[in-house]
Amino acid sequence: MPPGTYNWGGCIMLTVPRVNYFSSGYSGATRLPFGFNASVFLDELRNTYLGLLFSGEYIFDGQGNNELSLDLTKYFKFVKKSKVQNSISYRYERRQLDFIETGILQDHKIKYGLSLGKSYFFLKSGVDYRREITDKTGWILGALKFIKKQYITISFDASIFKEEFDFKTGINKSFHVHSDLISSLYLGIFFENFKDYNDVRFNLSVSF
Repeated sequence: MPPGTYNWGGCIMLTVPRVNYFSSGYSGATRLPFGFNASVFLDELRNTYLGLLFSGEYIFDGQGNNELSLDLTKYFKFVKKSKVQNSISYRYERRQLDFIETGILQDHKIKYGLSLGKSYFFLKSGVDYRREITDKTGWILGALKFIKKQYITISFDASIFKEEFDFKTGINKSFHVHSDLISSLYLGIFFENFKDYNDVRFNLSVSF
C-alpha cells in the first residue's frame, strides 16, 4: 500500500491508493463502545481504472443506541499521472440515540473532494439532507492534511445548518507491517460534537 490513509471515520483519504485492498477492524466511542468497520477499494479490473471505495461502520452500546454509516466514493484523475485528484462520494448515516427527539435520525450526504497535488492537502464540500422531525438541508465543509513523513492524517468535517453546527475533527496514523498477510495498521481518534453532545470516537483497523 502507498503512504496515507483511506476512509477513516467518515473522512475521505487524501491520495488515491494504487492497488485493490480490503481492511477491517474495531470502531467505538465513549457513548457507543462496541462496533466494527470495513472498507474495500477497487483500483482496477482487467486494466480498466475503477477508483471505487466502499466502506461501512456500525457502533452500538448494547442498550438500543447505535449508529450506522455507509460510504461509496468514486475517484477521478482527469490528467494521466497527475497528482491532482477529484472524488465524488455519497454517505448514508443512521443514528438511533436516546437524546434524539424522533428516536432515529438519518443523513444523506453528497460531497465533492479535491486534492491539491504535492501539498497533500484535501478540500471537500457538499450537501447534507437530514431527516428528522422537520427535514432540513445543510452544507458540508471539510479539510484534510496528510503529513507524509510521519504517515499522519489530520482532518476536520462539518455539517452546517441554519441553527445547528455539527463537526468532527481527528488524527490518525498508519503503520506499515512487514507481513505476507497484513499490509498496514491504522489507528485513529476523533472528537465529535453532534447536536451539542460531545463524544470521542476511536478505531483500529488492519488492511490486507
